Amino acid sequence: MNIKKTIIVGVIALAGLLAGCSVSPSVAKINTDQSGRGAKGYDPVAFFADNAAVRGNPAYEYAWNGAKWLFSSPENLDKFKADPNAFSPQFGGYCVYSAAQGKLVEGNPENYKIVDGKLYFCNNAEAQHAWEQDESELIRKAEEFFAAIQSK
Repeated sequence: MNIKKTIIVGVIALAGLLAGCSVSPSVAKINTDQSGRGAKGYDPVAFFADNAAVRGNPAYEYAWNGAKWLFSSPENLDKFKADPNAFSPQFGGYCVYSAAQGKLVEGNPENYKIVDGKLYFCNNAEAQHAWEQDESELIRKAEEFFAAIQSK
């Protein structure tokens, strides 16, 4: 095969790979760490109760929506069990700013904010700063994106 053909075949193969990189219908509803933990093992209730990112304790674990959730106290575990949707991070813990851009990127519990009673994660401080410039519009865009990928 000559060099021109090799390049063309390579470009076609790369285009095929890139076309296949769109978000697949099997995207997890909850962004989990390697151990299957939601919120990367942080206590989702503590963001509300303590206004802080607090690591959960494996002694207080609860399985919900395809993930294991850890809590820093039995009281927080009970609150979550009573209403998981009230405490779990929006977009399954994926980055709200990236979702608004049409991308699925891990959220970082250290970069969080509660807006209108809902918990949001950003991937890093820069993404959080950019998101905070137009939260309402970017939340709307992220909701559209996440709904679209979850409905596949």
